[in-house]
Amino acid sequence: MSLHRPEVRSSPRSVSDLLADEFIEFGSSGRVYNKTVTIKALAEEIVSESTPPPQMSDFSVRRLSDDVVLVT
Repeated sequence: MSLHRPEVRSSPRSVSDLLADEFIEFGSSGRVYNKTVTIKALAEEIVSESTPPPQMSDFSVRRLSDDVVLVT
């Protein structure tokens, strides 16, 4: 859940350390996000003290191998 912390999300180095080079996310809109796009987007987020932290619900995690998970 580190990626929910503003200080992590705003740090390209921290996000890069957490995401695999092959990282791919499929957004609910169908848009595809790779590691580079995700790092850039998170670094550009504008967060204030009144911004609520991201929320996750109704998801599942499936381990595909020792170092790969599928989160849906």
